[in-house]
Order: sequence, then C-alpha cells, then structure tokens
Amino acid sequence: FRPTSAGNKFDTLSVTASFRGCTITKKFAVTGYGITVDNGFDSPNVAFGNVTIGKTTQQTVNAFNNGDAGRFTAYLKVGDVFRITSARGFQLATGATRPVTVEFRPREAITYYDTLCIFDQRCFTTTCIPVSGTGVFDALEFEPSFVLLENVIGCECARDTVEVTNVSSGPLNFTTTLPGAPFSVTGGPTSGSIAAGAQISY
Repeated sequence: FRPTSAGNKFDTLSVTASFRGCTITKKFAVTGYGITVDNGFDSPNVAFGNVTIGKTTQQTVNAFNNGDAGRFTAYLKVGDVFRITSARGFQLATGATRPVTVEFRPREAITYYDTLCIFDQRCFTTTCIPVSGTGVFDALEFEPSFVLLENVIGCECARDTVEVTNVSSGPLNFTTTLPGAPFSVTGGPTSGSIAAGAQISY
C-alpha cells in the first residue's frame, strides 16, 4: 500500500480459478488509510549569537504539525552546552504548534554547533534545524577557560596556571574566591585592581 493522497482508500482484490470447467471468482475488500506528514519548526535555525562564558540564555522555536495528529519527540544530536528545557515528548493535533525551548551555556571562547530535531513517532520521520552559539569573554579573559587536572595519583599534587586578562576598556576591582579542599590557590592576589589590558596569574 503506497497512498498518493491522504484519507481512506478502498479497493477490491479478485481471485479467479478454473476447476473442471467451472470458473470460481472470490473477491476481497482492501482498505488503507493515507497519512499526511507535514511538520517542522517555524524558524530555519536557532542562533544564539555571542553569549558571555558561564552565563545562560534561552531561545524558543515552535514545532508545528500541519499533517495528521500524532506524537513527537524533540531532541538535540549533541546536547553538550545546549539543552532542551521544555517538554521533549508531546502530542500535536492538526494545525497545532508547541514551543521548544533551548538553553545555551558556553564554557569556552569558541563557536558551538548542534542540531535540534523533532521525531514523528507515527511515521518515523525526522525534521531538523541547526543550532549555534559563540562563547565570549565579558570583562575578564581566562586562559585556559577552565582548569582540568586529570589522572592525579592519591597523595600527590598537580598544578596548572590560569592567566587572567582585563579585556574591558577600564580598570576593574576584583576579589578572588578561593576553592575548597582538595583544591588550593598557591599564587596570585586575592583582591585588588587590574588595569585595562593588564594580566595577573594564578
């Protein structure tokens, strides 16, 4: 059955056999229903633009269904710095829409990419749009963006250095919040002022 349009379809299957001069015909009713598939998002993409590293922002797009009523699932292909904060599974009647909210929280000063999709659980079709966002420093730039100390043997120590640069146009007053055990800061000021373009190390 391969419908070319939506709605109920009817036909008849006839089977004819000849036996000892007799012709026998048996008819069977054949029915099927053509489903209309027309769903997607009301925006061609989700573009967050520049977002300060460590901060969170959200954008919402609407999933629509102009086909037959059905159940859908929204998901992200990567889902690292992006995540869906609205309901992921939902019903959509014909002509209905449903908001899908995506949250972005960058960790580094790079551009991130992902893909937002809705999956039609009835027809097993998927519709996707691209998602992008760029992490930027606001007033202070950290190099590296975060400290990752791996494979440290018990009772031993590992160290790393973070360079902090004032990328704003004026001086900044700062206070350093020291991490708790088992981490500690072995160098660098705990408070003070840093001039525009100046750098301090921890």
